[in-house]
Amino acid sequence: MELRYLDLSFNSVNSSIPSELGLWTDLTYLSVASNKLTGELPLSLSNLNNLVQLLLAFNLFTGQILPSLVSNWTNMVSLRLQSNSFNGTITAEIGLLTQLQYLGLDSNELNGEIPTEVGNMYILSILNLSRNHLTGVIPRSLDYLSFLHDYDFSYSNLTGPIPAVFQTATTNIFVGNAGLCGGM
Repeated sequence: MELRYLDLSFNSVNSSIPSELGLWTDLTYLSVASNKLTGELPLSLSNLNNLVQLLLAFNLFTGQILPSLVSNWTNMVSLRLQSNSFNGTITAEIGLLTQLQYLGLDSNELNGEIPTEVGNMYILSILNLSRNHLTGVIPRSLDYLSFLHDYDFSYSNLTGPIPAVFQTATTNIFVGNAGLCGGM
């Protein structure tokens, strides 16, 4: 019997993710959300290339979201890493997740620019990058995300013009980015 679905969320687990979890390569759903998990994500999670949903939100994870992790998750539909302490930049390899519909990276310590490769996720419908330390402009490549209907860029350090696709958005989606300009 092969394990495909593992949900350990809301269990007050206060450890780190064991590297052995990467041995369960048939997993399509993994949730350890809303625990007290700490540490960096083990590189062995890159072996989970059948994952469709990964929910690690509301924990105490640290470290970078490494390109070697993300690049193998090409079947991913929902990636929820919000409300942790991930740092570093958003890797350009995130653009390899062309099946992704939900990307939640909000409420972390991410910095640097939003990679233009986010525009490669053509069926993305939910994007939350709020409450980080992101800088630079919102990439024009996001103009091509025709399914995007729920998004939040608030409380970062973004600058420059707001892409045309977001011109009709409410101001709360961009609040806390004093350097953004454009019609709203």
